[in-house]
Amino acid sequence: MNALVGSSFLSLFLPAAVMLVLPYAVAVAVFGGTAPYLQNWISITYSVTAFSVYVIVLLLISTGVALTLPETRARDLTA
Repeated sequence: MNALVGSSFLSLFLPAAVMLVLPYAVAVAVFGGTAPYLQNWISITYSVTAFSVYVIVLLLISTGVALTLPETRARDLTA
């Protein structure tokens, strides 16, 4: 009985879980997986500190985007 309830409960939330996890996994694979190659290429082409500047610029962009996201705590998200 417990296995039957568990499998039916999982099937209700599996599409939502896949939709949440798939973009994250792709982003980690693309940006995290290519980071060593990008660091090597930038270090050879420009300078050793250029990759650090690249990472800092990306962090500033991410922080700016995160700070401009609207607060949804007191809003009705079903509308």
